[in-house]
Amino acid sequence: MRFFIFFFLISAIGRAQVTDSSWIFGVTIDDPWTNTAGIVDAFDSHCQKPTSRIVFDENVAATEYVDAVTQIATKAFILGEILDSYYVDSVTVQAYLDRTTNYLDTLGDVVDIWEIGNEINGDWLGNTSDVVQKMTGAFGRVRSRGKKTELTLYYNAACYYDHPENEMFTWVNANVPDSMKQGLDYVLVSYYEDDCEGVVLTEAEWQDVFDSLHVIFPNSKLGIGECGTTDTNKKADYINRYYRMNITTPNYIGGYFWWYYATDCVPKTNALWTTIDATACDHLALPVEYTQPFYGRINGQEIDLYWTTSAEINADYFGVERLAPNGHWREMQKVNAGLQEYHVVDPKPLNGINTYRLRQVDLDGNYTYSNTIDFRFEPASIRFWPNPAQDVIEFDGDLRQIRRIQIKNVFGQTVIDIQHPIKTLNISHLQPGLYLVIFQQDQLVAKPLLIH
Repeated sequence: MRFFIFFFLISAIGRAQVTDSSWIFGVTIDDPWTNTAGIVDAFDSHCQKPTSRIVFDENVAATEYVDAVTQIATKAFILGEILDSYYVDSVTVQAYLDRTTNYLDTLGDVVDIWEIGNEINGDWLGNTSDVVQKMTGAFGRVRSRGKKTELTLYYNAACYYDHPENEMFTWVNANVPDSMKQGLDYVLVSYYEDDCEGVVLTEAEWQDVFDSLHVIFPNSKLGIGECGTTDTNKKADYINRYYRMNITTPNYIGGYFWWYYATDCVPKTNALWTTIDATACDHLALPVEYTQPFYGRINGQEIDLYWTTSAEINADYFGVERLAPNGHWREMQKVNAGLQEYHVVDPKPLNGINTYRLRQVDLDGNYTYSNTIDFRFEPASIRFWPNPAQDVIEFDGDLRQIRRIQIKNVFGQTVIDIQHPIKTLNISHLQPGLYLVIFQQDQLVAKPLLIH
C-alpha cells in the first residue's frame, strides 16, 4: 500500500529527489574516477538523495580527488573516509594526522562528514596506542574546523578469534575517550557476513547492538557503516535485508553504505540499482504527511506534545511513546487518526531526560516512527525553612508529587518518617545536630537540615 501511494504521487508530479534529514541512504564509492558521470547519473535518479562514502586511497594526494568528488557532491552528500582500515598500520601517527589536515585543507568545503577512523577496533590496525592517537588526533582536527565527525566500528562478535580485546564493545569502552563518546556526530558499524563465519544477525540482535551503542554514545547518530557481499547470488537479498531493517533505537539513521555500489549499481540500468533504489522509495512512501516535525514543550509539571498533518491516507492511529529507563519504548497514549491537529499531555514526566516519539500505524498494520524529541524535566523544587531550625519546619512548593518525607541523623538512622506530604513538621523532640531531609518522588531528593 505504501509503495502504491508514493508511486502515484511521484508519477503525478515527476520523480523529485527527496532529502530526509532523519535517515541516511548510504552507499560507498571506492573509485570515483573511472565512471564519474555514471555515478552522478545513478545518484541523481534515486528517490532519496544518497550519502556517498568516498574511500580516499592510500598514497593518493587529496588534490587528485577534487574534480570527481566535486561532481559527485552535486548529487550526493559526501562522507570522506580519511584512510581505509587496511592501511592504517602502514602509516605513522604523525603521517595519519598530516593526511587528515591535508584532506581537510583540500576538501573541507566539499565533504559533509569526516570518517576519522575506519573499522577502528579491527585487530589488523596495529598497536592500540598508535590507533588511539590517530583516532583522537583526527577527531580533534576535524572538530577544530567545525566539521561533522564519524567513527566506524567493526562488529566482530563472531570473528575476533584470539583477540578478545578487539571485540567491539570491549575495545570501545577501553579506548574511546569520554570526549568522543559524548561528542561524535555519527557512530556507524561495519559488518561483513562473508568475514564472520557467515553469521546472519537477526533484526532483534541488531536492535540490541544499537541499543547498547546508544548508551555509550548518547548524542551520536547511529547506523550501519559498511555492508556487502561478493556472492552474486546473495547481493539482492543482502541489500533488502539490511536497507529494510526496522531499528527503533533513538538516533538510528540507517546508512548501510553498500561497499560495491560502483560495481553493482552503475550504470543505473543494472538490476541491483533498482533493488537498492526501491528500499529508499519504500522508506519515503509514508501515508501520513506532517506539516511540521513532532514537537513539544514543558508546561509547569507536565509536558505538552504536538503534531499536525496535511494528509492521512490509510492511517489508523498514533501511539505516543516514551523511552523508559530500561531502554524500551512504552506507549503512553493512543490517539485515533483523522484530527490533523494533535495535542497530548504527559502528566507525569520522569525526572531527568524524557524522550518521546510517535508510532504511526496504518489500517493494514504497517507502521512508521516520527523524529524523537528530548526534554530535561526537573521536578518542582521543595523548600523548607527555617534552616537552621529549632522547633518546627515549614514546607513549601509542589507537594503533590511527594510520596514520603524522612529525616535521618548522621548515623543514617530514620528519626522521622511521614507517609504523606504535610505543610508543617514538629522537630522539637530532635537533638541539636546535622540531619538529612529526604523527599521521595519518582526519585529521592535529599537536603541537609541543621537543628540547634
